[in-house]
Amino acid sequence: MPSTSSANRCDPTGATRSRSGSRRNSSRVSWAEYGSAFRPNLPWPDGSGRRTAAAARFAIETGFRIGQNLARTHRNHRKKTALSAELLNNVDHHDLRLHMRWGRGGGDMLSQVLVFPNEFQSVQRHYPIVFRESADGPLRPVALLGLAAGQNLFVTEDGGWAEGHYIPAVLQRGPLAIAQGESPSDDPVILVDPAHSQASSERGDPLFLAQGGNAPALERALEALRVIYVGNDLFDPMIEAFHAAGLLNRVNLEARVSEDATYAVPDVQIIDAKRLASLSDSDLGALNRAGFLQSAFMAAASLGTMQRLADLAAGVSA
Repeated sequence: MPSTSSANRCDPTGATRSRSGSRRNSSRVSWAEYGSAFRPNLPWPDGSGRRTAAAARFAIETGFRIGQNLARTHRNHRKKTALSAELLNNVDHHDLRLHMRWGRGGGDMLSQVLVFPNEFQSVQRHYPIVFRESADGPLRPVALLGLAAGQNLFVTEDGGWAEGHYIPAVLQRGPLAIAQGESPSDDPVILVDPAHSQASSERGDPLFLAQGGNAPALERALEALRVIYVGNDLFDPMIEAFHAAGLLNRVNLEARVSEDATYAVPDVQIIDAKRLASLSDSDLGALNRAGFLQSAFMAAASLGTMQRLADLAAGVSA
């Protein structure tokens, strides 16, 4: 993926201007390549349930380089919204840092977190994937991070994440969010909440390089936003495909952590491994054509991590 020199600045009109003052057109990537219009209806990772909104168009350069000299657009945006989320740019937020720590005992200590079909491959290595009805009704996949309410077994004593374990996209994005522009035809915008617990001017990794380019911490957060943007439109067709194949089975999961202690995860749905293994050639073909055969196998395989979760919970309760 081509990079953009940090010596160039992008103005709100969509052209780039070098430090010498000459103008040239910049290469653009249409978000339409990554799915249809994103509906900003996902909760912030602190569990507050706030919904994001955008009041300005935000074009994204090749390589998803963002926020270059968009202070003027940002000021217009702030006049139109009272939300604490702000349009991310490398002028107002040049000194902002990502302090990726999760507060023990706070909203970060979630036992379940929403995950997206396009991250199943990473999620299934570490966490069980089950399906639950969301607050507004539709069935959605979640990763189990603990076996009791408010129990996240992967947040360490110093607030970090367990080494070597994948961090789900909803948590990896930190204080950043993605939202649709003013109209459905507009590109999405990248927002940041400077008041978020994982945003800091003193601690953590910088969002921007000294000359204004994207720092590695920002690129990681943008990758999480890509997962969210693409995956949001995969939920409904995936669930429809699983229902059509008869793969979803409602169960009460139990995990024994000791001879006299058992944790229960009630009323969830899982991919039934036996049903998956017995699908006819035509059903397998239909699931494959829909694009969710691999997702089904990964969700089924993820249940093998339940014992690992139980072992971790046993260590906590010991």
